[in-house]
Amino acid sequence: MGNLNPNQRPISYKKVFKLLILLILASISAYVLQPWYAESDRASIIIVSVFSMLSGFLLAVMAVVANDKSLRGRNWREKTYYLQSISDELLRHQMTFYVYLLTLVAVFAASVSGTWCSNAQKLAQYALLFLASIGIALSFRLPAELKKRHETMLKNHVENEREKERKEALKKNQNRPNHSN
Repeated sequence: MGNLNPNQRPISYKKVFKLLILLILASISAYVLQPWYAESDRASIIIVSVFSMLSGFLLAVMAVVANDKSLRGRNWREKTYYLQSISDELLRHQMTFYVYLLTLVAVFAASVSGTWCSNAQKLAQYALLFLASIGIALSFRLPAELKKRHETMLKNHVENEREKERKEALKKNQNRPNHSN
């Protein structure tokens, strides 16, 4: 069967394809938006404001994802599986957060106009808009992931309550005297 590492997952070609499309669209966006950015006095303020708000929202999402109530398994094996799933999701959010931070660093780099030659500043603007495009695109999945996480926790709560009521009903039935004689 070969040496398969249980921690190593096969490459998802669908995810690789999505990443390539994202990189292509971000490159096109950077190219198209660079003249606007270069001419706008307020562009850097807008980008800093947007990514500061997105960073705060992402941290809230990460806090919800990392909640221990998300470990919905009934035993340690199931909980280990869900822990890995939560770790994977947190890693995706961490990478998104790094894109946000890199975008903010790129805003700073692109705004240091007096010390750069015009080509270097233009390159910094392209990098900034490329990262901003990726950051915005990655942000669109956050509300859906937050909704999914809350729904999962609510479903687990309902399932736990149902199981608790079922066990109480069984216990009541077992404690009743049997009058079938």
